[in-house]
Amino acid sequence: MSAADFLPDDGLVRATGRLTVACSLPDVVSILRETARDIVGSDGVAVVLREGGFCFYAAEDAIEPLWRGR
Repeated sequence: MSAADFLPDDGLVRATGRLTVACSLPDVVSILRETARDIVGSDGVAVVLREGGFCFYAAEDAIEPLWRGR
């Protein structure tokens, strides 16, 4: 692989810039939710946060429900 294989993605660069100025956890979750699907071209994204031995399902953005309410 060469350096050309790792060119910066404009969406990822924009998201990184937004994340550097995010002031709260809800801001971070919103930025992740809004940009992740576009960056990887997926049908959905789930934002799951872990604290200690617990997980919190923070957000999803998908063509149909993934885990919300489970």
